[in-house]
Amino acid sequence: MSWYQTTLGDRFDYAARIMVILTAFAIPLSTAAMSITSGLLLVFWLLSGNFYLKFQRITQSQTALWILGLFALLAIGLLYTSAEPDAAIDTFSKYKKLLIVPIIISLMLSEQWRRYAIRGFAVGMTVLLVISYLKYADVLPLGPEHQEYTAFKS
Repeated sequence: MSWYQTTLGDRFDYAARIMVILTAFAIPLSTAAMSITSGLLLVFWLLSGNFYLKFQRITQSQTALWILGLFALLAIGLLYTSAEPDAAIDTFSKYKKLLIVPIIISLMLSEQWRRYAIRGFAVGMTVLLVISYLKYADVLPLGPEHQEYTAFKS
């Protein structure tokens, strides 16, 4: 089936899979790029529709169910915490990134797409390694002199 014969939902589904690969690539490199690509992933996933099938895929995955269970326990924990409400909600919101895993599980059905995502991550790690060696060899600047150098992004 060619591109012009596919439905709009299929196109958004395809775009969401591409965003999974780009997110995997961006994980070691840029927090901003990772946030943008994962945000686009969520938008394309929502626009692609077919939520009944996606819900079935999520409920068939033990990993997705464990993550949703953990998130539910964290939400229940908000009801009886001794922490200040703002601090409790701030801590709870740090775990919202876990919810992208069930979305990815509902998208990455074929082994081919999973390999693409793993390769995207591997390419991102390789780029990071090359940048690290170039900085070590003083080919690339470490950064501003007043800024402390660190090997990991913040």
